[in-house]
Amino acid sequence: MSKPNFLFISTDYQRGVDLPSFGSSFLKMPNLDRLCEEGIVFKNHISTNPICMPARACWMTGQYPHTHGLWDNVDMDWLHTTPTLMKKLKDLGYYNVNVGKLHIGPVILHDRLEDFHRRIECYSRDGGPSDDDYGKFLEKNGWSRALIKSFRGIHNIKPGNAVYDWPLEESLYPDNYIADQAIELIESGEFDDKDQWFFHLSFCGPHNPWTAPPRFSSYYMALEQLPIGVSKDGELMEKPIDYTRHRYCYGETMWEVYDYLSIEEQIDLQRRVRAQHYGNLTLIDERIGDVLSCLEKKALLDDTYIIFSSDHGASLFDNGLLHKGTHFDESVRVPFIMHHTENIKPNIIDQFSTHVDLYPTLVSLAGGIIPNNIEGFDLSDILLGENTGFQDFAIMECTLATSIITHKWKMSTHHIHGDSDLYDIVNDPHCLDNLFEKQGFEQIIENLQKKIVAWRKNLSPDMDISDDLTEWRECLGPKEYIESFRKRYIKYYERLAKLNPKERPGKVGHYAQDLLDRIKG
Repeated sequence: MSKPNFLFISTDYQRGVDLPSFGSSFLKMPNLDRLCEEGIVFKNHISTNPICMPARACWMTGQYPHTHGLWDNVDMDWLHTTPTLMKKLKDLGYYNVNVGKLHIGPVILHDRLEDFHRRIECYSRDGGPSDDDYGKFLEKNGWSRALIKSFRGIHNIKPGNAVYDWPLEESLYPDNYIADQAIELIESGEFDDKDQWFFHLSFCGPHNPWTAPPRFSSYYMALEQLPIGVSKDGELMEKPIDYTRHRYCYGETMWEVYDYLSIEEQIDLQRRVRAQHYGNLTLIDERIGDVLSCLEKKALLDDTYIIFSSDHGASLFDNGLLHKGTHFDESVRVPFIMHHTENIKPNIIDQFSTHVDLYPTLVSLAGGIIPNNIEGFDLSDILLGENTGFQDFAIMECTLATSIITHKWKMSTHHIHGDSDLYDIVNDPHCLDNLFEKQGFEQIIENLQKKIVAWRKNLSPDMDISDDLTEWRECLGPKEYIESFRKRYIKYYERLAKLNPKERPGKVGHYAQDLLDRIKG
């Protein structure tokens, strides 16, 4: 029996609701909507770590950050020691190709990814190395990432958070470049004589800066009912200060501009950001359709599993935040679709799944043996119509916190300073009201904490793990790594403590100073 092919399509910054079928009916995404209608959708798919590199490392290793060792977008040599999904598939006879944003470590390490037989890389539209394939493409066409960065858009917000229409020819847009390269590769016969192949098609968008071509952004700017962020006044003061740090030390110039705008101007800025975000998604959907049509014309979709997901989402002004990296749904709940013309019947799965499940699922479908060090679940039985049941919760790990998500509750413990938050996501889906310090939830908190501890001890039976989650910074890795986080947090909170009263909500400056004293002490 022949082994199936795999087309794994990924985006960056796409939220779980960023699909017409799942909360955003205004979105024009007919190709992904068709995959949803014809395939299996895991509606509770959680990004194991809502930061780019560690999220992708979870895909590729089937392991949580505490095992593979990558916690943030930092230059760690995890690729030297951790076998990847591509290595396993290569050993099973697969021909592996990556086109687009790989983003799993320092660029120098990419040269050691010999388990990809072919790689065409595009880091981002205005950041990353100048000598990746997209950077060379721009220079060939008389441009560069440095020149693109010179377009600052409205309010002169710094490039990483800039909001403007793409100023160059539409064909030069990175996600168009990625799709064009994929089509060119397919048409060249790259896959024709391969018995089995794994094709990772990885788009850059809709990641910031928000700069979609005007053909797409203008459509959404014209919508009267374009959604804006959901938040409430003062909610950050009811939550661990990490969220305020996230707002002012990660969003930076966006918030320093935003806080001084009138209400009408704030709404307009939100609409501009959202219009660019959704416009980029529509462009990507259009190009996914082009790639699928090309594969179909070449008769390469027969016995091919199509997998679609995103590394993580983004707040986009929900909860008074902008970017990724939190345990709120906007950041961690992402699309996960699997499609196969013959083997998969349409279905919506309510059980939890996470990024670490991709490795064991594909290896199982390829007829391989799942290694003992894989921490994810094999979802292949569900795909083939056998619902065997899995755990009723998901775990998210990042430098911010360790979090548990159930169908009813969401709770996190922040390791640097020990604060926690708890939300009833049935009655408060946007996580506006932190219940952790309120009376009547003590047993719920205890039960959730016990679930986290049991989960961690099950994965690491030889490790002495404390039942006190506030001590879990010890689980992040080597002492020098923990110390580097501590120094970064000190830097962040020093900045917060110095913000003037108009820039900070309530008493956050004093709060930050108190934390500084605790951390330094």
